[in-house]
Amino acid sequence: MKNAGKIILIVVVAILFFGSSVQAQLDASEDVNVYAEILDTITIDPGDMGVQDMDFSFGTSPTGGNARIILGTDGSLTVDADSGANIFWNDTGTPAVVQVGGTPDRAYVVSIEDFEVTPSQSTSSGDVSIALADSVSGDSLTVDQFLVEGTNIVDSAFSLDGDGFDELTIGAVLTVTDGISVGNYTGQFSLTVAYE
Repeated sequence: MKNAGKIILIVVVAILFFGSSVQAQLDASEDVNVYAEILDTITIDPGDMGVQDMDFSFGTSPTGGNARIILGTDGSLTVDADSGANIFWNDTGTPAVVQVGGTPDRAYVVSIEDFEVTPSQSTSSGDVSIALADSVSGDSLTVDQFLVEGTNIVDSAFSLDGDGFDELTIGAVLTVTDGISVGNYTGQFSLTVAYE
């Protein structure tokens, strides 16, 4: 019986020992660091130099089909007309140019009319478009396929340089429909920049 008591005592001690060991493995703690960064406000036209407006220049109303006037970010204009269409268009235009300012070396996103654009990649037809209207005739033209290039692209993203600046140049495609009325067509698009 004495041995039985010792065995029971050893078993009880073993259970208490292993039980406390299991309990110790169920709890752990670690200090977690918390960070916050305050950024400069991201702005358009930080130097108050103004925004260069987009200008497709001038041309004639096409006959026999529609034409697409492609405005490159270098100011070149290219005419892509339907087969059989007859049109004259000037060969130089003006891309939009916008200055962006904020915290140095920070990535940001660019949106046109709430559609986020990819650097140096044209939007697809139908992604985002704006209308240019003539106030006299009431006719309208469509601008789409926007191309936005930045001077400081890092890892395929728009980025501010070491001084906190970037310059965006924007081209697009103007569709001129067959027989459109003579006039001055105007419109605008909303450009938004925001930190990633």
